[in-house]
Amino acid sequence: MTPASTLPAAADPPAGATPPPGNRPWPLVGGRADLLRFFADPIHHLLALERLGPVATLSAGNRSLVFAFGAEHNRTVLSDPAAFHNAVEVPVPLPPGSAATRIFRGVMSMNGDEHRRHRRLLLPVVSKAAVATYADDIGEVTRRHLDRWAREGTVDLGPASVSMTSEVLMRCLFDSEDSGEGAAVAHLGTRLLGLFTSPWTLLLPVRLPGLPYTRFLETCEQVEGLVRRMIAARGRQPGVHRDVLSLVLRARDPEEGDLTDDQVIAHLVSMALAGHDPVTAALSMTLVLLSQHPAAAGAVGEELDAALRGADPTPEDLHRLPLLDGVLQEAMRLLPPIVHLLFRRPQAPCALGPHEVPAGSTLILSPLVTHRDPQVFPDPLRFDPLRWQGAGPGPYAYLPFGAGPRTCLGAGLSQAILRLQLAQILQRFRPEVVPGARVDLAVRAANLVSRGPLPMRLVPRARARTTVEPIGGDIHRLVRLPGAAA
Repeated sequence: MTPASTLPAAADPPAGATPPPGNRPWPLVGGRADLLRFFADPIHHLLALERLGPVATLSAGNRSLVFAFGAEHNRTVLSDPAAFHNAVEVPVPLPPGSAATRIFRGVMSMNGDEHRRHRRLLLPVVSKAAVATYADDIGEVTRRHLDRWAREGTVDLGPASVSMTSEVLMRCLFDSEDSGEGAAVAHLGTRLLGLFTSPWTLLLPVRLPGLPYTRFLETCEQVEGLVRRMIAARGRQPGVHRDVLSLVLRARDPEEGDLTDDQVIAHLVSMALAGHDPVTAALSMTLVLLSQHPAAAGAVGEELDAALRGADPTPEDLHRLPLLDGVLQEAMRLLPPIVHLLFRRPQAPCALGPHEVPAGSTLILSPLVTHRDPQVFPDPLRFDPLRWQGAGPGPYAYLPFGAGPRTCLGAGLSQAILRLQLAQILQRFRPEVVPGARVDLAVRAANLVSRGPLPMRLVPRARARTTVEPIGGDIHRLVRLPGAAA
């Protein structure tokens, strides 16, 4: 694959450019029909489209929805936000003046000067210095949840990770110790993301009692109301609070002045929704993979002993933990927390390789597919944390949180949370799945999530086994695990 630093920018379609290949179309052809097909099972369609080539469409002859795979196309699209606008608008009509029209107007939905101005305002909120101030809260919440997991013996890793992540994010975003608020945010956010791209929401965008579209609009109202009450309780006065909410409330544009309450709500909802599922998935999937690779888990434990000598990890310690970093990077390579990037829209006809992509089409890029490129990652289905020693693959070949000028704003915070939590877990425990466990995967909005229970034990390291308890489920289509057929 061409090194990312030498890749061309967006180009005009060459003479003789051809339409991208695609699958046999359904009788109901059109952008909405293809969108319904894709969101019904994104992982299946991404893996199938990968076999058609680096640029493909879901339906042959219909270029309203185009998929582009690999570092070359990632760089072309993600490095040029002026030519490829971000397009994360809700794919259903929204009633004018509704809560849904307001909460989906965060920085992720902006383009051009508006996006640059708001991103510049928000960057100090998630700077390295700001993230460091959250470390004590991350550590305290993680210790408390791990103590409970240890007492319970076997936990359902999905809900347990959600609970811990929700409380951590509530501390970082809102400086809240109210577990009820954290549970409410997690519950509403999970419901909202599920309804956002539900095929039934897309198919029947009608506000009638009981329909998913109606529940989607009602959930938007509940989310907005919850965050608005938090803002009212906090106010805009300077104070001791150091959370994201307080920093955003104090952010001021020299030309535009203070952010409005609506803008603050939209940015905070965007951060909460963008961070919750990816952090939860990355942590739980890393533990699943380590349960199948006990030697790797043991090696990380030894690294932590040597580096920390029993002390709690801090952000300053993380650069001394290369194996921990490699484990997490490899887990996010194989099972990326963000499966595909929603969405990019070319502002003029352009070329991706030999194929023409029309203006206004919807482009989807995929970390899931990009991370499986054997030219960049030899034996790509194998879990190999040591592959991260030495030079990395480049930002457009490995992009668990996106790449380019619009890299996920909260990527630094998310990765700090993950590394600090994983270090605490592996200092004390080894993860072991229970006999007969399955790991089945799905996509909510663009985020990887587990389906069904995921029972796991955190065993004290001194009592950990070196044998592997095999797992079932469709995780095997994404990673080759010990004991599975080659």
